[in-house]
Amino acid sequence: MAHPVSSALAAVGLDVGGTKILGAAVAPNGDLICSRKEPLQPELDGEDVMQTMASVAGALAIEAYEKLGLGRKNVPCLGLGIPGTLTKDGNLTFSANLKEMVGINVVSGLRGTLDTRVFASDTPIYVENDANCALIGEVALGAARGYEDVMLLTLGPGSGGALMLGGRLVRGAHGYAGEFGHMVVMPGGYRCKCGRKGCLEHYVSGTANRRVSIEDMAGWLALGLANLILAFDPGIIVIGGGFGVGVGDRLLQPVREILPGMLKEYSTEQVPKLVVAELGENAGAVGAAINAIQHVSSQAGQ
Repeated sequence: MAHPVSSALAAVGLDVGGTKILGAAVAPNGDLICSRKEPLQPELDGEDVMQTMASVAGALAIEAYEKLGLGRKNVPCLGLGIPGTLTKDGNLTFSANLKEMVGINVVSGLRGTLDTRVFASDTPIYVENDANCALIGEVALGAARGYEDVMLLTLGPGSGGALMLGGRLVRGAHGYAGEFGHMVVMPGGYRCKCGRKGCLEHYVSGTANRRVSIEDMAGWLALGLANLILAFDPGIIVIGGGFGVGVGDRLLQPVREILPGMLKEYSTEQVPKLVVAELGENAGAVGAAINAIQHVSSQAGQ
């Protein structure tokens, strides 16, 4: 983001993926102070992942305070974006990409490993699904500013999603809303790690790119999006994730051309705008930080 850096650190945000951790230190107005990326080795267990998360968070906080010319002090709050389904208090109940962490309370597990030079024992920690965090970031500061009905699809090693209707995140009765990548588009197709066959992510993700051409991928993505548009009627669709941002309009332009023919109910003007995430691969980390800031602000106003 090309904003001037503000004079304070409001939150650190972490976006934990299956292959890497992305982190961002964010100012009160959303300015990105600094960011960091740390790879995750596939053989790491849950405790190792926690240690890596704590290391990234601590390094970000120290770097942010140094950039701001401030002495080390406690970070106001910490936001986490985790791929999977979480309880309100931070228990990870399902994750296709972080199976080694399922059953762990992410909040309490991380708290005991944080750098005490910049995190207090009672630093507020807020956890949210990673795709929801990316959506929060894009609505607040990115491509979906000004929209209340927004769909986000993340294309990385796998594929995830998030949905906002009427300005509110849609989580569903059990927290599974937005798992668009595991929508079956080809019965009997490629076997997915979730146990199904023919999930969308096997045809539209960084992993799919090894066996599906961009042209074919555009067709699969258009099919998946058309189904989702008819179900939820968003005003804008944001494509994020490392692969999605990297391939950008090379994938999205043919999708834009295909979609109107699949949406006969829609006029040309009504077909949702399809855009690349403005915050790039940092969307989830920035969104996790903003989610934490919003929670703290909300509680302060009560």
